[in-house]
Amino acid sequence: SIVNVYYTIISLSSYYGFESPVYHLYQNEREPQYSQLNVEYFSAIRYLHHRNNSAPILYDLIDHTSSTRLFDITHNDKNDDLIKLINMKTFDYDDIGEIREHTLIIRAINSQTKVESYAKIIVHIQNRNDNLLILQKPKPFVRFTLKEDQQSNSILGQIKEFDIDDNNQLIYQFMYNQTFENRSGPFSINSQTGEIQLINRNLLDFNVLFYHLYVLIIDESMNKNLVVDVYIYLPQNKQHKQTPLVESTIKESNDKMIYRHRRQQQSQSAPSRLQLRFNESFTGTIYQIKYCRKQTNEDRIEKTFKFPQKYEQYLNERLTVDEDGQLIILKHFNHEYFQSVNFQFHCLITERQQLTRVNKSEEIHMQIDDVNDESPKWIMDEPYQFGTYYGYVEKTARPETPVFRFKAQDIDTQSRLTYEIEEIIPKSAAKQQLFHISQDGTLTTHSNQQLSGTYNITVKAIDVNTNPLYNYNRFIRTYLLVTTDRIEPKFYQQKYVFNVSEYTQPSTIVGSIKAKSYSTTQDNLRYFLQPLISMHSNNYEFKIDETIGTVKILKLLRYSDQHNNNTKYFHGIVKELNGWQMDARVDIEINIIDINDKVPTFKQTYYTPQIPEDYPLRTPIINFTVTDDDAKNSQNSNITLDLLDPYGKFSIYYDPISTSNNIQAYLIVKQRLDYESLSPLDRQYKLKIIARDNGQPKSLQSEAQIYITVTDVNDEPPIFKDNPIQKTIAENTQK
Repeated sequence: SIVNVYYTIISLSSYYGFESPVYHLYQNEREPQYSQLNVEYFSAIRYLHHRNNSAPILYDLIDHTSSTRLFDITHNDKNDDLIKLINMKTFDYDDIGEIREHTLIIRAINSQTKVESYAKIIVHIQNRNDNLLILQKPKPFVRFTLKEDQQSNSILGQIKEFDIDDNNQLIYQFMYNQTFENRSGPFSINSQTGEIQLINRNLLDFNVLFYHLYVLIIDESMNKNLVVDVYIYLPQNKQHKQTPLVESTIKESNDKMIYRHRRQQQSQSAPSRLQLRFNESFTGTIYQIKYCRKQTNEDRIEKTFKFPQKYEQYLNERLTVDEDGQLIILKHFNHEYFQSVNFQFHCLITERQQLTRVNKSEEIHMQIDDVNDESPKWIMDEPYQFGTYYGYVEKTARPETPVFRFKAQDIDTQSRLTYEIEEIIPKSAAKQQLFHISQDGTLTTHSNQQLSGTYNITVKAIDVNTNPLYNYNRFIRTYLLVTTDRIEPKFYQQKYVFNVSEYTQPSTIVGSIKAKSYSTTQDNLRYFLQPLISMHSNNYEFKIDETIGTVKILKLLRYSDQHNNNTKYFHGIVKELNGWQMDARVDIEINIIDINDKVPTFKQTYYTPQIPEDYPLRTPIINFTVTDDDAKNSQNSNITLDLLDPYGKFSIYYDPISTSNNIQAYLIVKQRLDYESLSPLDRQYKLKIIARDNGQPKSLQSEAQIYITVTDVNDEPPIFKDNPIQKTIAENTQK
């Protein structure tokens, strides 16, 4: 509202300076840095109130939406009415924190008359249909179960996907090709809603455990596809369940492992060593251990796995055996984690009279085959800032001059990578074929034409061995900013953050910074460290090696001595000794990390209160304070109290003003005290309070002793030792 009021006032006096008081511009998300927005230019009245005044026009831009500079303007000095707006970052429409509408004020000033003119610019960030389809449930497959009374022409369920691009133009269909050999059989799918329907119940084959179908979801607007594994399980009742599943055969077609489950006769005995082979993406029933299943309701089964210790947790999350003896894979395996494993399975079945019917162990060997399911990853050791790499080429560079080397890696065994240029801005560079990228990722010049200015190049690394149905997530893209003008050295990171523990010995290296020069060699670079905040102590705490950029600590630091200044801020500066002799800077943060070296401390470690035995319940006896001087709001200073009370008559009450590292607490009575039950020697309750922190790797503790002396209260009536009292007196007893 302040922007609107401000603009309303200035627009009344200077509206005629621009063709329009308000400009609406539209910027697509994920456009590379320094891209020109979707407008040719702003047309400003050059003379600004004076037709004969030919003084240059100066422009500046005010962003009222963001504190950081997200946009900039550029114009031709020879033609002041051609103003262009460029973005200073790559926007992501899908980012929750991203602002999707930016309000800017552009000001034009006549350099001679100082007359000003204003216009408002509203930049709208537009969504691109560039996100992948995903299932709403966090599983890579969909499972439906056929009911006992499922009738023909009834709906089994619906495949529900999620597209964050809010796209509804989706088509669902079963897949039929040589790779998947899919047969939908008695099922059909609604191409608009994704509902799967049972067409004819009579076509069902109850000799199989389930139907495995493949559904292809197509986004026609952006040619995006998603392949979904659908398992339809059949009811396993007595009428249909004939023989158990004992074999899994594997068929390999076009590098895809297809599982066909067959059934054999009950009489076949289980092997002493079971060998299973499947691909890493498989989930579901893989085998049935026929001897390990209930035959009566009174059977008691104990099933245990003995996994290698290294993979115990991993395998426990993925393997189970149900009451029917079916060995089920619950989650995908990772071929990159291990390729094979041996373990032991033991089954113990006892009957009603505690008689052992089955007591058998079996060795199981599992071999996991790789699936080409991983995306490539960039592994270039090059400066990378604000989502882009940087390159330099001379304006007069001849064809096939190397500009940049792209390098990606795919950990799949069947992958084969190639590279291609997806886009070049300005687009005229693509038409003129100024650049070319080879199969090994080397970007070179490709034309005799002279280069000029800056080029935003988008490059993709593609796994060409991926099944075409999956190519939507088998590539990775990145951005390269190539300039023909002199460019300052670029640091390899946008920001450097180093952590150093307190008590680190002087001369220890805490980190290093590195920059690349485009005009000279690494030997001609020099690094400097400059405190961001002028604090004299910082100058003597850290030092940088000028030739290699390593940062060392100069003196022993204690966390408690930093006075809440436990993060040090610096500028790392690099300068070229020759070449273009340019310099650059980068932000550096050095965090002093607390070590758990402070023991929780009682303000008093020995308490000797004296109270009567009728002391009121839930009333404080003593108050005590425990503090920990390690870093606040950390596990090192998070105190817990334990009361050792063998009598069960006391408890601790925490004062609401307590914090994690400063405990204010009281000892209270929760049960009535009894003077007569205590030892006559001291009439005391002897307690102990232990204070522990939760620091790692070792917790520290201290304790306080409490001796409560209890005084007697006249609360017991006199008691005759003998009641009744009987005495015998002779009749001649003298008075």
